[in-house]
Amino acid sequence: MGGLCLPPHPTSNKLGADARKGMKGFSDQGDVHSLKFLYNHHLQWRFANAKAEASMHYQRHESQSKLYSFAQQLSDLRKSVSQKHAEYIWGCLAHLLTEVHVDIKELGDALSSYTKVMEMIGLQIQNFMQKAEETESLISELFRVIGGEKTLIEEWGDLLMKTYISQEFTGADD
Repeated sequence: MGGLCLPPHPTSNKLGADARKGMKGFSDQGDVHSLKFLYNHHLQWRFANAKAEASMHYQRHESQSKLYSFAQQLSDLRKSVSQKHAEYIWGCLAHLLTEVHVDIKELGDALSSYTKVMEMIGLQIQNFMQKAEETESLISELFRVIGGEKTLIEEWGDLLMKTYISQEFTGADD
């Protein structure tokens, strides 16, 4: 969301000054214009938030797709390792059965090396899963915060619209 621009701010301080004086209604076109400007400002914020929410939805979808792809690759890797493991063991047994001249120390070293590699793969898989869970947790928290912000902005917009409408009716009676 790096290219997100903030909506413009009102150039007149007249609205704030009138509010401090205790003014109950809008009395001239400048005040009405300021209120319309604030309403447009609110609409721009709602648009920016909707755009950001759509972007976050897309990013979450992409992250979930990648996570699923990684899980599938991991499953394929596990199957491949298991198959290679079985092939290796059968190969060793076949070698032992066909040639009795097997060096037991060399076979032990090979099995030890294989075990170490499998342990390292297991640790890497655990690290990956922890990071995936942390990422999912952060994404869920971000969507919770976005939902709260969206609700607050919508409430603010509703209040602004009610104020605008009541001021229009108050101004029309004068």
